Amino acid sequence: MRADRRTYAREYAQRKRDARFAAERRTAHRCPKRWGKHPCGGPLTTTTDGHGGTITTCAWCERHARGLCLECPRPVVGRAKRCPEHLRIERSRAGKRYLERHGERARARNRELYMRPEPRARRNAYKRAWRKLHPDLVKQQKRRVALRQPQHVLDYMRRYRAKHREHYRRTQLARYYQLHPVRPDTRCEVCGGDVGWSGTGRPAKRCDAHVPPCIRRAREERRTARVVAATEQPVRRVRVPKGITITGEGTHRCCVPGCTSVLQGRTKKCMICAAKDRVIAQIQLAGTTRRRST
Repeated sequence: MRADRRTYAREYAQRKRDARFAAERRTAHRCPKRWGKHPCGGPLTTTTDGHGGTITTCAWCERHARGLCLECPRPVVGRAKRCPEHLRIERSRAGKRYLERHGERARARNRELYMRPEPRARRNAYKRAWRKLHPDLVKQQKRRVALRQPQHVLDYMRRYRAKHREHYRRTQLARYYQLHPVRPDTRCEVCGGDVGWSGTGRPAKRCDAHVPPCIRRAREERRTARVVAATEQPVRRVRVPKGITITGEGTHRCCVPGCTSVLQGRTKKCMICAAKDRVIAQIQLAGTTRRRST
């Protein structure tokens, strides 16, 4: 008797809920049935039962009762209202709607989460390891960023290079002469005067006054071409031969503590320390899947 009473109470409550929903649906434009925090919101259709009464049904509720997706004829998984594909699309739409309603609160929460010390330290450690493991990609990204600079910044850098090009050239030549103290003979074999050596390549044996006019004109053309090229392109750095460990102007040591390698230019780490950093970064990124690691 107790089980029958329990069944009767459950069916009675269900009939009361159905009657309440039916009354609400008669005066509503969208389905008022609750699915969690939000109403169903499906389209309502009113028909007659053949005896003068009206029946208001919701197409979404009917499809949900049959286990079909609300937007396609595919079946759903569990108690979901949509198939996996349309469920993913609806979640994206719901996120955009939430940002439209509560954008400032969501941005404040995201800023607070982003500035937490522990996640920030992990994120920065991952970035450092990734950059050590992919130096070529970092170089390409820096070049893309430089090319996206405004035109006035590019014009300023062009004027700066043109203004200080001669100073950098003299500094490079002085460094080259320091590393290579033995210079070739640049005197003319006829008069003993200077042949005008540029500092690179093999110097000529005779000056302009003791060569045929065709060779003199060719030299003038080459000098003019070098001047034009110097005003359009930056001067190429003089490469230091391997094995040179002389410290002087423009030289410095590797930034890694304990390393005694001598470097030149803007390089901060030697090749050995950079290779060690890449191996360590590869080990650190072995268990991550955020970015591709090689």
